[in-house]
Amino acid sequence: MTIIRPEVTGRSSGLSAIQLPTLSALDLERHVSVPAAAEIKNVSVDTFRRHYSHLIKKVSPRRDAVKLRDLIQETA
Repeated sequence: MTIIRPEVTGRSSGLSAIQLPTLSALDLERHVSVPAAAEIKNVSVDTFRRHYSHLIKKVSPRRDAVKLRDLIQETA
């Protein structure tokens, strides 16, 4: 993706204000709940289950989770 300098367009892109945290390898292996994963993707839980069901793992009989590494790779 090409970022156009604000000096050229006369407006700011807003992207420069966003600071993404650096995640360690251990953080990336963390499992997050499906509602938390849906919030990260900015969709409802039902939409997440419908479109990203391949990322959901059954951790226990009552708990579904998504590995943070898989969620980030799907986003990129």
